[in-house]
Amino acid sequence: AFGRVTQPAFIVGFVMIWAGILIQAIADNQLDAFMEANQRRREKGDKVIQVLNSGLWYYSRHPNYFAETLHWSGYGVAAIGLA
Repeated sequence: AFGRVTQPAFIVGFVMIWAGILIQAIADNQLDAFMEANQRRREKGDKVIQVLNSGLWYYSRHPNYFAETLHWSGYGVAAIGLA
């Protein structure tokens, strides 16, 4: 019964799914914090920062989209392991 879920493709797909979920949560959290900090700057009359370039956003302009793609691609890879 558990033979198929131990296939390498299924395991890789499962890791991709959870990595995508984790990366997306981190990226969204960083973006929310950035937006809130900019709102506070705006309210104080300080200059806002135009581009988020720290955290995951340092490595990619859209880490949340990358994570979404990784997440959904993981289902396809996991399905190959179940075939």
